[in-house]
Amino acid sequence: MVTNQNGRSSFSTPVAFSTLPTLEHIHVREIRDRSATISGVLASDTGVWTDFSNGEESPILNNPVDYGGVYQAVAIDYSENNKFTTYESVTPTSTGNKNEKFSYELSGLTPETTYYVRVRVTGVSGEEIVLTELPITQFTTGIEEIIDVEIPIEMAFQTKNKDLETVEAGQIYSQSDEYQVVNKGTVPVQVMVSNLNKKNEDAGSIQLVSDDNGQFGEDSLNLKLFGVGKTSYETDLTESVGDNPVLIGDLNTTDQKEFQLDFGGKFFNPLSPMLTPKYLMTLKFEQVK
Repeated sequence: MVTNQNGRSSFSTPVAFSTLPTLEHIHVREIRDRSATISGVLASDTGVWTDFSNGEESPILNNPVDYGGVYQAVAIDYSENNKFTTYESVTPTSTGNKNEKFSYELSGLTPETTYYVRVRVTGVSGEEIVLTELPITQFTTGIEEIIDVEIPIEMAFQTKNKDLETVEAGQIYSQSDEYQVVNKGTVPVQVMVSNLNKKNEDAGSIQLVSDDNGQFGEDSLNLKLFGVGKTSYETDLTESVGDNPVLIGDLNTTDQKEFQLDFGGKFFNPLSPMLTPKYLMTLKFEQVK
């Protein structure tokens, strides 16, 4: 309305306008090699306005008003280019009284790659608006999680004739000091023995025992496996490892990437005719979380 020396006019025809949506915040969490979770909140605060419908002399103060309205649509764009010349788009899950909260787990990303993120929303006006934070939100995916462990294909152990008639009689030795287990992957791993099977007749004739439970003069064998590295491990190899896998070492990707496997233990019948037992040992690798 207009007021002049002749008085006050009536109100004009109303003209509507809508304020633009805006981001309160956006976060990238749980970043992995091929996935990341994008979450954020759009502005949805409550404010106040002044009503002058009774004239400037009698304003009505502190009228509540919601900004943001109810968001009609939310989309997340992500790109390897900060100009978004090409991009992928997803529709997140929206929650809250005004659909102001949104979240989406991106998948199928490329390891060791920087991505840029923006949000597109349709507000109360029906117009689509692109929202970004400054500086533009970005994140870098992690190294791809790969388990890759190098192991010896064959290993051999023996007793030595020089030990006969000594306290070392029947002592088990590795035939080589080149039995290495090497972590060539990108994640730390636990190395376990998960099975041990007898593969020939001589192996079938020998009883595998734990510790020093064998009887002298009997074909019993206490076969030990050592994992020797920055931290050393020891385990008895018996047929029970098929039911209860045993840990022989942890390997990380930095200062403890390898260790050596050695045999030890005792054969309790060192004066018996020569035996050549063969076993199939299965190793299991699990990522250390």
